[in-house]
Amino acid sequence: MAVLLVAMAGALGISILGPTPAQQDPSGFSGLLRAVHYDYEPVGSPEELRTLADIVVLGRIVDVTQGRTIHGIGSHATLVVDVEEVLAGNPALVVDDLVYVEFVESARATLADFRSRLPEGRLVLFLDDRTGIESSGPAGRPAETPVFAPFVQGVVLEAGQGYIGGSEDIAPMGPDWTRARTFDEFVARLRS
Repeated sequence: MAVLLVAMAGALGISILGPTPAQQDPSGFSGLLRAVHYDYEPVGSPEELRTLADIVVLGRIVDVTQGRTIHGIGSHATLVVDVEEVLAGNPALVVDDLVYVEFVESARATLADFRSRLPEGRLVLFLDDRTGIESSGPAGRPAETPVFAPFVQGVVLEAGQGYIGGSEDIAPMGPDWTRARTFDEFVARLRS
């Protein structure tokens, strides 16, 4: 019976072993985030960034919508993130198990680009509450729901068993950022 199920799954193009390595590779998504360059002061460790963030979440991106436009910054794509766990900060900022996270759009990172390159795996987001910033255009989220932006070092993507930085390469961030051997170890460090 098991052989029959495997054969049927293969014939239908269904993977019973989970995402393929190509689906687990978040580098296309991180390439979009790196299309925008930031001038920022690096933070020495994930634990230090955790103390600066309004909330740190573990989750998966489930959708992307057109977000708001902020004068002087431009238009944004808003990612809808299903929160698996609040690792630090105020859990009341999560509404219906979701957080809304905005990223700047550019000629090399449009809404369509974000939609086509959403990663399959989990991610950790160190978030700053940006709800009070004046904006125009579509909100990208339900009314009265907070909207966040990640710190530059605040996007860490699951890559197989390991992890990579989203907006910045994680290796130059220093040894405290690369000390964990796996994504799960990285997440565990933020719980302690």
